[in-house]
Amino acid sequence: MKVGKKTEAEYIEEKVKDKNKDEAGSGDLWKERWVADREERFEPKFIELFNKHIEERGIAVGKDYKDAAYKLVVWTTMTEPGFNIGIAKRPAGINVEYWLYDTSTYEVVAKAEMKKLRGTDGMGFDFDVAKRLEEGYAKGGKSFAKHLKKKVIKKDKK
Repeated sequence: MKVGKKTEAEYIEEKVKDKNKDEAGSGDLWKERWVADREERFEPKFIELFNKHIEERGIAVGKDYKDAAYKLVVWTTMTEPGFNIGIAKRPAGINVEYWLYDTSTYEVVAKAEMKKLRGTDGMGFDFDVAKRLEEGYAKGGKSFAKHLKKKVIKKDKK
């Protein structure tokens, strides 16, 4: 994954070094949060918005569907953290690939890609990078569900 114009490893190394220089240990804590936010914030937000916008089709994604016929994997290929310093801001953004696997054969049955999924708080209180990125994943879940409803999973006509 790229973060801005750097590899994720380069980005993390630079952030940890800068933050630890300002306050010992704060960079290490930042690194832990950088990784933990994926499972604790980004993934649940994607799942919530995806399910909300596709539930009428009888489809849902989640971590607890052990016997599901398909598995959806979301790969983040690029992250732009953005910034908000009060007087100026740039929204976060992510590029993602969606891979759908048949769980009986482990074959990839479909792939899709979405770019520039912007993340920003509508009220402007997104000073935290994780909040901005969380909103990018919310946008990804909502947009992907809407795309599937419109182009792939047609509503039954009765």
